[in-house]
Amino acid sequence: MTAFVNDSSLPAVAVVPGDDADVDSGRNGDRDIAAVHLAVVGDRRRAADVRSPSAKGLLIGSSPAMARIRAQIGAAVDAGCRTVLLQGETGTGKEVVADALHLATRRDGRDRGPFVAVSCPAIPETLVESELFGHVRGSFTGAIADRPGCFETADGGTLFLDEVADLSPAAQAKLLRVLETRTVKRIGGVREIAVDVRLIAATNAPLEELVAARKFRQDLFYRLNVFRIDIPPLRERREDILPLGRHFMHTHLAGRGLPARELSPAAERLLVAYDYPGNGRELRNVIERAAVASRGLIIDAQHLLLPSHIASHILAAVPVAGRTTKETMLLALERTRWNRQRAALELGVPYSTFRYRIKKLGLQ
Repeated sequence: MTAFVNDSSLPAVAVVPGDDADVDSGRNGDRDIAAVHLAVVGDRRRAADVRSPSAKGLLIGSSPAMARIRAQIGAAVDAGCRTVLLQGETGTGKEVVADALHLATRRDGRDRGPFVAVSCPAIPETLVESELFGHVRGSFTGAIADRPGCFETADGGTLFLDEVADLSPAAQAKLLRVLETRTVKRIGGVREIAVDVRLIAATNAPLEELVAARKFRQDLFYRLNVFRIDIPPLRERREDILPLGRHFMHTHLAGRGLPARELSPAAERLLVAYDYPGNGRELRNVIERAAVASRGLIIDAQHLLLPSHIASHILAAVPVAGRTTKETMLLALERTRWNRQRAALELGVPYSTFRYRIKKLGLQ
């Protein structure tokens, strides 16, 4: 299981099966931050990511879709919703939205409490109950001490269950009981422990379809679907691509002490034209690869290493109203004194595609 606890005023610590983990400490303004994200691979543990809570919950973009999401977050906070469902494709930023919702929360003048993020697919089936609900000493082999689960750890704050649809039917039934009673009972325990937790569940699969296919409990779906926020894929909010890309580039370069870089116009056109099946996660990968591939202060089209099939989208674009593809190519050739490689680079298309279009359009 991978779990991350985030509190803007308290240390953020990882929750993993087994022994306690060491924590890296840093400094952020006048607050001490301790944040380590652990992943469990078989029986090995490794540090996967070190993150500062202040860097999370940042919603980037000015598209109508992002404006709607911000408004929905405000509505959920104002209404005091204790259960929120986030639905969207992989890589659309569901955890970022969950972070933003948590950070926007004010709890009757008290601190907003911890933020605990759990990756449901990463929890072994035999450990689901222990990790979510805790156990008492001696309740099973290896239970050498009492241990609270993630619900207790998140008490007074937010518990984020990522990819909740991957929970087994047995785990779904136990989660339903917690949502109905707002109490947990540790494995081997007899006492019901009250928990005050906002639950944010996320999924990349339409839960309605899983319910119809009898792969997800209908009663649990009704408990989770109290307030739903649908997060659209990046291809449906293209105006957010460049702001996100610049943010990823700044984060990548600043984290390594490297100088800032700019995207060329051709690179920008190429980025906006691509559909990003992996959404924001893929965009981040494209930007970081380009930062490695480029040597200077300008990231150009050839540094992006995107699939060549999107070249047709770029060539079909109309940079100036009324200008045809032939006119666009001719102007690029004239600007580069008929250097075809430089013209192709300026337009952000593969040289082989550009040369084929030259022959097809008779630009000799």
